[in-house]
Amino acid sequence: MKVLFSPIGHQDLKSDLRGSLGQIVQKYRPEKIILYFSAELVKYTNDVMQMIVLLKEEHNYSPEVDIVPDENMINPNSYQTIFPKFREHIRKLLIDLDGQDDEYQLILNAASGTPAMKSALIFISTLSNKNVIATQVDDPKYNKNEDRTYEVQTKYLVDEIQIQNIKTLVQKYDYYGAYEIVEGYSNKAGLDNVAVKYIRGAKFRSILDNQKGKDCFGGTDFKYDPQKGEGELSEYLNILQLKIKRSEFADFTRAISPALRETLYYLIDKLGVNRNEFSKLEPNKNTSKKSRILDVEKVKNNPRLRNIFRDVLEKPNKPYYYNAHLLNLLDEQDVDDRYYNKIKVVVNFESGVRNLAAHEIIKIDENRIIRDCGKSPQEILNIMAKLTNSELNLYDNINQEIIRLLG
Repeated sequence: MKVLFSPIGHQDLKSDLRGSLGQIVQKYRPEKIILYFSAELVKYTNDVMQMIVLLKEEHNYSPEVDIVPDENMINPNSYQTIFPKFREHIRKLLIDLDGQDDEYQLILNAASGTPAMKSALIFISTLSNKNVIATQVDDPKYNKNEDRTYEVQTKYLVDEIQIQNIKTLVQKYDYYGAYEIVEGYSNKAGLDNVAVKYIRGAKFRSILDNQKGKDCFGGTDFKYDPQKGEGELSEYLNILQLKIKRSEFADFTRAISPALRETLYYLIDKLGVNRNEFSKLEPNKNTSKKSRILDVEKVKNNPRLRNIFRDVLEKPNKPYYYNAHLLNLLDEQDVDDRYYNKIKVVVNFESGVRNLAAHEIIKIDENRIIRDCGKSPQEILNIMAKLTNSELNLYDNINQEIIRLLG
């Protein structure tokens, strides 16, 4: 079934078939025609219907005609008024057609009416399914062919909408969503290759898939190689920054422990304490990396360390120490209090909010974190970044370059 939706413009008031509406009707021969009249043109309904009479007389063609008189549409030149009205009318029309005929075609006359009406119908056809097309008609001064009608190609507008959608998702740090659009993009040749590579790289880098991330950023301003230990802590802190940007406060809370441990190691190293004095590496069955456990024999023979790790020594078969132990070690060495009181805030956050979030089904939002530890998630992250000389703007810089490359 073919259905034509057509606003009525002044050029359609002639009682002949040469105008835009007449041309489109003759070409597509829709079974149903819906004619939309603004308040100004309602009085000309009979004049337009004369054209329908001509169709029957000259072409043996009698379509069903619905008249939509809109007495409230007093400003048909207002796009912000026309668009929602047309969108709602066509939405309801599509619901009816979907229920009646899978093979329907809805034709939108984008050659009649005001410029606002024409623009609205072209945009609506762009957003609609493949069964909806917008048509226009060339001026006979420039096109002498008998058939002057043509389907509006909305491909370029669709491409531009898709690019804007990609930009929006990138700005929201949703690299998975952005890359899904890239993968389904019909005009991949029109996308900047470097921008695509950066989106893909950010997608993998942000989940610590370092091999794929490294390959995408190799040879660029954002190159890195965590497998060589280059900026591993900074990488992880920037992932925590992403979780704050995305308001993923529960994930931020649960993910704080590895960053805190590496920060404590960093500070202990700066104070001249060799971590091999109290710990040793052992294989981790869950990862390819080795994990540190307490070196029980070394600690037992060192009165100072023995006091710090006393409770761990009581369980020699499970020689696992916690960040609180490292904080106590830091406290002993940090005689000038350069680090202890700052990082203690993060340790308290871990032992309180983080441990609760890791073991209970509870709501964790920014207000809960501020209430329970006196600091916002950003303030907590800033403490670790400042103590380790880490920058937190990695993904903002990547985003800025992606947006620039997309144009």
